[in-house]
Amino acid sequence: MGDAKAQCVSLPWALALAAVAMLLLGYLGLILWLWWIWSRTPAAVRESVPRPRKAAVVWTIAAAGLAWLAGVALTVVQLIRAFDSVASVDASLRAQQLARGISDAMNWTAFGFCALAVGGIAAIVAGVRLIRAASSS
Repeated sequence: MGDAKAQCVSLPWALALAAVAMLLLGYLGLILWLWWIWSRTPAAVRESVPRPRKAAVVWTIAAAGLAWLAGVALTVVQLIRAFDSVASVDASLRAQQLARGISDAMNWTAFGFCALAVGGIAAIVAGVRLIRAASSS
């Protein structure tokens, strides 16, 4: 977008929109919000952002999203293993074995959500910095 269409977005409005986007669309909503902020930032401000910083934000958000997907996939794999292991265990140890497997699966879920939180925080920080830079120029 050119400078004629680029509008500076107020910080409270942008943060409220980020919260709504994340609640409704999850991580994809946060990525779309950051793209929306970027498209409304004046071209002079966008060009002043160093290329390594842009790459760092993009790679951090992408890596967090992939780590979240890996966490979800490994949760499913671990749950399958947990229920498979119960079939071949003595009846007196089934509950303990199943609990251990479900605990391991939930650890993978926690890993995925922690990675997602890191990416979400990185996206929000990048968006806030863009808004501040645009409003100061």
